[in-house]
Amino acid sequence: MPSTKISFFCRASLLSLAVTAALTHLSAQAQSQPVIEPAAAKPSVDAPGTPDAQPAANTQVAPAAPVTPAAPVMSSGSTPAATQATPAYPSTSAGDAAPGSAATSAPPTLVKSSAAAPVVEAKQSVPAKPLNDVTGSIKLPTSATPDSLAIEPLAPGSSPISVRSSSLSTPSAPLVERIDPSAPISIAPAPIVTSAIVEPSPLATSSATTGATTTTLGGTNATSILSATDTASETAPIIIPEPPADLWDRIRSGFAMTDLDDELVGKWEKYYASRPEYLARIVERSNKYMFYIVTELERRNMPLEIALLPMIESAFNPVANSSAKASGIWQFIPSTGTAFGMKQDWWADSRRDIVAATNGALDYLTKLNGMFAGDWQLSLASYNWGEGAVGRASARAKAAGRNGTYLTLSMPAETRNYLPKLQAVKNIIRNPAAFGLKIASIPNEPYFKTITLAHALDLKR
Repeated sequence: MPSTKISFFCRASLLSLAVTAALTHLSAQAQSQPVIEPAAAKPSVDAPGTPDAQPAANTQVAPAAPVTPAAPVMSSGSTPAATQATPAYPSTSAGDAAPGSAATSAPPTLVKSSAAAPVVEAKQSVPAKPLNDVTGSIKLPTSATPDSLAIEPLAPGSSPISVRSSSLSTPSAPLVERIDPSAPISIAPAPIVTSAIVEPSPLATSSATTGATTTTLGGTNATSILSATDTASETAPIIIPEPPADLWDRIRSGFAMTDLDDELVGKWEKYYASRPEYLARIVERSNKYMFYIVTELERRNMPLEIALLPMIESAFNPVANSSAKASGIWQFIPSTGTAFGMKQDWWADSRRDIVAATNGALDYLTKLNGMFAGDWQLSLASYNWGEGAVGRASARAKAAGRNGTYLTLSMPAETRNYLPKLQAVKNIIRNPAAFGLKIASIPNEPYFKTITLAHALDLKR
């Protein structure tokens, strides 16, 4: 028994010494901690309008150890009467410490005054947590340009939401930034980057003035100086070739009929080529009327070979008459002339009127071309022989097993040589040098004008 008491007494003494040493150590460590003072003008970490900051919902609060209160610590500016005992401070677990720093096990000393509870400001002794480790709910202010994010603790039992900075801004622009080691932590949203979407506008209207182009896009005017190449490419005019000075060149470019391949063409080529004086007289007469005829043919979209037809009909003699009583450069007989609007009386014969006769001849040829399904060879044969005769001859040729075209018809000698003559003149006009001829040029301009008389006029005076 005595040995048991001595052993118990020794154990109690050792335990008392250990407790005393521990309390002394804790008291000295508590006195060495920095004093956290209230900052009246510092912004709160809580949301605007909320009272004192509350501990996070997931913070574990350890029960205070029974320690002997240390000597009261007085803050600068406070009086001894306002000082009170230091309360226990909850410990911070290692999981809540900032990365790379050790967990804080000893709580800092708080000073509580009789005034309203101040906002506790974090000092450098408690490193800031990165935003992607913050667990809680984020409440955005309703203002258009928020100054801060309010982080509220979660309600008990709710699942934490991890907010990462990559969802709010680019990794190169962190949301949590420490400006000064002694300054409070500022949690502010990253600036919202808005991109202007420009809708495609209709074609830009540009007007070039001395190298500068003003472009209108969607109602916005932007003036840009273009280079000489760009300006030239945008404002390049459409070049329209000038009409030829020689009317024969204009006629050659308008040849559109299929060439007639017949042995009689060579016969008439030799005929006209061997008579250059006769051909020169025809060309000289035609220069008064050819411009008007060509203009009317182009207006009606007809082949310009037809402009050479009066060379075959009348040698461009406006008063020429035939044994069949045909008259004028287009050689209308009286009945056909009357049918196409050419008046014939004691005072005048409109078949000799260049304008009236040309319009009547082109109207007649247009009608014939429609009757023969666009076959100009049959149309011209009908102009010489008559549409009824050509139609019957074509039907007979088809009944005999031929295709009914011009060269398959049985026709009079005049009609049989009619198209070969026209083809021979066409070949000579196309290339006069090939036949050893030179065709006098005709100015590509009007030779006469048409006027309306108010009364009859005696042309002999």
